[in-house]
Amino acid sequence: MNSIDRAAIDWTVSEDSNRRAVSSIQIQLDDHATTVLDTGGSGLPMVLLHGVGFDAWMWKQVLAYLPAERRIVAYDLRGHGTARHAGGSLTYKQLATDLNGLLSRLDIARAEVIGLSFGGEVAQAFALAYPEHLAALSLVCTRSSPFLPFLTLASQVRQEGMAAVVDVCLARWFDSAALAANGPALRYARRQTANANSEVWAKAMELIAGFDVMDRLSSMSVPTRVIAAELDTVGTVEHMQAIASQIKGSVFHIVPDGHHLLCFQYPKILAHLLV
Repeated sequence: MNSIDRAAIDWTVSEDSNRRAVSSIQIQLDDHATTVLDTGGSGLPMVLLHGVGFDAWMWKQVLAYLPAERRIVAYDLRGHGTARHAGGSLTYKQLATDLNGLLSRLDIARAEVIGLSFGGEVAQAFALAYPEHLAALSLVCTRSSPFLPFLTLASQVRQEGMAAVVDVCLARWFDSAALAANGPALRYARRQTANANSEVWAKAMELIAGFDVMDRLSSMSVPTRVIAAELDTVGTVEHMQAIASQIKGSVFHIVPDGHHLLCFQYPKILAHLLV
C-alpha cells in the first residue's frame, strides 16, 4: 500500500477523540445521493459545510474537539466527494436548497450552520433563503462580496486542469512549516484538490468571484460568529470585519497567524471559537 492510500485511510477514521462513533450514511436528495457524517447526540445540531474541492472529512480534526453531547452533521456538497457527479447546476440557490432538503431528511427542524470558505457562502445563502430553519450561524474565512481574482484560477483550470493550481492553493492554505512537514492534513488537501472535478471546481471559483450579499446581511437576526484568520488573503481580516459589522449582534474573532483553512492549521482553536 502506498503512502497516499495510507493517508486516505488515516484521514477517514470512524471515531473522534471523544470516542463517539461517527456514522457515515448515504442520503438521497432530490436529484442525487450524498454521504453524511453524523455523530448523533442531543441538543441543537451543528451542520458543517466544507470548502471547494473538499468533502465532509475536511472537518475531521475540528470534530474531535467539539462537545461530545452535541449532534454534529457534515456532508458532501453537490459536485464534491461522493456527490461529485450530481446532476443539476452548481448555484448558491441550489446548494441552499440541498441543505434544506438534507435537514428535512434528517428530521432537523432548526440547526446551527457553520461554513468555512465556500461553505461559508453556502451558509449565507441558506440563512437568507431559509431563516426559519436557522438557529445560529458561524462564518469562517469566507466572502460576502465578489473576489475577482478567482476568475483567473477558473480559466486556468479549464485550460490546464487541476494540476496547474494545486501548489498555488496549498501555498495559500498552509504556512511554510506545514508545507515542509507534509502531514496528513496537507496530504489530504493535496489529494482532494488534485482529484477534484475540474468543471465543478472552476464553476465554484466563478461563484465565489461573483458572490455579493453584503448589503443583505443586515436582515439576519440569529446569533452569529464571524471568525477571521490573520494571514488569510481571501477572506481577509478587513473583509470579515465588514461582514461582522453588517450582522447585528455578531461576535467577531481573529485567529493570530492563521491561514485560510483554519480547520487544518488550528482545529482546536477553531472548535473552541465555534462553541
